[in-house]
Amino acid sequence: MFERSYYFNGVSFSSNPMCSDCVYFGIVSSENGNFLGVYTWQHGGDDWIEQSFEYDVPFPAGYNNPVMFCGKFYCLGRKGNLGVFDPTSDTWRILDKPEPIHAEMDLFRDDHRGREFCYLVDMEGEMISVFLRNAASPPRVFKLDKTNMSWVEVDDLGGGVLFLDYRSSYGVASLDGGQGNRIYFPRYSDDRKPAFYDMETKMYCPSLYDLKEPLNCV
Repeated sequence: MFERSYYFNGVSFSSNPMCSDCVYFGIVSSENGNFLGVYTWQHGGDDWIEQSFEYDVPFPAGYNNPVMFCGKFYCLGRKGNLGVFDPTSDTWRILDKPEPIHAEMDLFRDDHRGREFCYLVDMEGEMISVFLRNAASPPRVFKLDKTNMSWVEVDDLGGGVLFLDYRSSYGVASLDGGQGNRIYFPRYSDDRKPAFYDMETKMYCPSLYDLKEPLNCV
């Protein structure tokens, strides 16, 4: 159907993909965040609709899928700020708030903090962002204070559990059996034990070092 290839930082959809009114949404940005494109497609369309933007204040989009939240697509930047696309008006904007978590990030250094993995999750009405730098550092978890539109760093998920992957992430607000306050990653030990971070013990189990990630897993 499409004659050209598309390379996205993240893709998402507004509802069940089988529904005729479902909107598909994709975002891509240059490495330094000065150039950004948003793409939409609906059933029956011949091609994606593309909008391109150029910024003096960069928005380097993170490698994670946008989140459909309150009828809009929210996108997490590698700096920790948010962009939002409204499918009802086909408009894109970078939000002034919440302020970036890494406001002074140097986009041209190979080891800058923006190289860390970042994820955005809607956990049953709570917008949560997670930043993971490496196996030696604990993940940093933030909840969006919707009243003040600010990120609040937390060390507890209130019994919730996050399942994170840059292709798809989701959260469960509460879990039976005492398995809450955990963050799971798509990595496994040789004996197939899944890796998670326990927010109560502040430890990875098992250690993230030398774990395997199945090819193209979600």
